[in-house]
Amino acid sequence: MRLQNTLTVALILLTLTSVLAGSPAYAASASITLSPKHGPTGIHVTITGKGFMPGDNPCSLSSPTDSNFVVNGACSFKSSTVKGSFVVGNVPPGSYVIQVDGSLGDSAQAVFTVTAGPFIQLSPSSGATGIHIKIKGGGFLPGDNPCSLSSPTDSDVVVNGACSFFTVKSGPFKGFQNVTGGFVVGNVPPGSYVIQVDGSLGDSAQAVFTVTAGPSLKLLPSSGGVGIQVKIKGGGFLPGDNPCSLSSPTDSNVVLNGACNFFTVTSGKFNGFQNVTGSFVVGSVPPGSYVIQVDGSLGDSAQAIFTVPSQFQPSISLKPASCSASSCAGTVVSVSGSGFNPADYCDSGSFSSSSPGLISDASCSMTNGKIIAASFTVAGGLKAGKYTVVLIASTLDSAEVTFTVK
Repeated sequence: MRLQNTLTVALILLTLTSVLAGSPAYAASASITLSPKHGPTGIHVTITGKGFMPGDNPCSLSSPTDSNFVVNGACSFKSSTVKGSFVVGNVPPGSYVIQVDGSLGDSAQAVFTVTAGPFIQLSPSSGATGIHIKIKGGGFLPGDNPCSLSSPTDSDVVVNGACSFFTVKSGPFKGFQNVTGGFVVGNVPPGSYVIQVDGSLGDSAQAVFTVTAGPSLKLLPSSGGVGIQVKIKGGGFLPGDNPCSLSSPTDSNVVLNGACNFFTVTSGKFNGFQNVTGSFVVGSVPPGSYVIQVDGSLGDSAQAIFTVPSQFQPSISLKPASCSASSCAGTVVSVSGSGFNPADYCDSGSFSSSSPGLISDASCSMTNGKIIAASFTVAGGLKAGKYTVVLIASTLDSAEVTFTVK
């Protein structure tokens, strides 16, 4: 029995050895080589290989890592060797597998390292709205045309944007597409914005532009009484803005007989920008601060603050003006004051403070610009410190005083 088993095993081994000896080992030894083995997107790569099975036809070329990696890929067999090529597609830097497959089930792989993709540079890379920005870059895929210029951050930042490709004629980047272009910074708030150039073959490049400032406006003077004339001047408005408008989003009555005009800057770093001049008369409005705004026809705007001061000088005092933190709660504070507009009146809602927990149960009355009766109760839970108490009367006259918790 032992002799029979031994003969059986020997027969199996002999048969297996014969089968393996008669089978080609091409599938286990197929290999490919890339030239070059690394480079930027858009570069042309050649493939050579050997060890494939005789009769393999056709072959296929792909990347199991990323299907976008192989552009215009092709390969062909001759006996057991292979030749082919491809263009590196628009993929991020990194390592990518290239694979050649034969029709008989054999395959080989190699690794290509993408060192860089398309790029763009902005000149300058920061500035105010309205300035002109130049763009240049390279590394775009051969055959890209046309290009497009935009901002995925905010479409309003790119005004009059344009770009064009041109083909590199010599050197290591021969056949690549370089790009030039430009745009005007639109009316957007200060901040950072992505600028993007897209090629027709799906590749793209980005750079960041920082908007440092927008249109500006100054008032001369910046404060004064009803009836005075105020001059305005400013700059940084978009090229082509015309006409302009002058108003106040705070109170339309503050701008009386308002008018403004744009004129184009003809030299210097703001060449092409629109500056503005104008004036208005302060209308009949209560004392306070008012926003004055100039709007351009292209949607840009600038603001400044004009203050109408009170002709009165009100003041208030407290009794007591302080208390201990441990015993403050429930303290009744009397308020006296004078110098308010004779037409003023006050009530419980006229009081406010730097802490919402300071004032409760307030009351107030005045006549001929003088407080005749006013008080509030100190609420509980206040920490030691100084608190501001404010009284704003009906014509917006106001006065403030400090209350101390010890």
